[in-house]
Amino acid sequence: MYKGNHYYFSCRPDFGGVTPSLYQQVLGLAVHEVWVWDAYFHQVDGAIFGSLTNPGISIKMITEPKVPLAIFMSGVVINMETTMTAAIKAGCSLTITQAKGMGFSDWKMHDRFLIVDKTHVFLIGSSVGNYRIAGESTGAYEVTDNDDKELIIKAFEYYWMQLDKMGNVESHNF
Repeated sequence: MYKGNHYYFSCRPDFGGVTPSLYQQVLGLAVHEVWVWDAYFHQVDGAIFGSLTNPGISIKMITEPKVPLAIFMSGVVINMETTMTAAIKAGCSLTITQAKGMGFSDWKMHDRFLIVDKTHVFLIGSSVGNYRIAGESTGAYEVTDNDDKELIIKAFEYYWMQLDKMGNVESHNF
């Protein structure tokens, strides 16, 4: 992986057999909460949460599943459970809301963000799947300016609040 001052890039021709690890490294920093904003998060991508290193993490996700939300949640949980140790799962929670369907189109966000403990904020260049699979080229930009971090955090909170009001939320406690 190449690293600039704030941009990370994994180039397939150079790192073809290596899974890009930035997403996993950032998840490993989580102490309290992780927010994932990725319209293209897939059920199998739940395995990425095996990178958590602390128990009791609260995970919130805004996405656009291709299946009903309850079925999507079940698949994410199954994939999380295959990679997370019992000690890390202890006290963890996952809450997902979807930005799709009737009345949801105004709440679609194409950009992808990973926010950890409201201190680490990344604009993610591609969906989680490209961080889970070896051989994909992808990048991520670490947002370091406090005003920009606050803007992204407030945007997530605003979207979350609006989507939550629409009542399309699923939760799971481990």
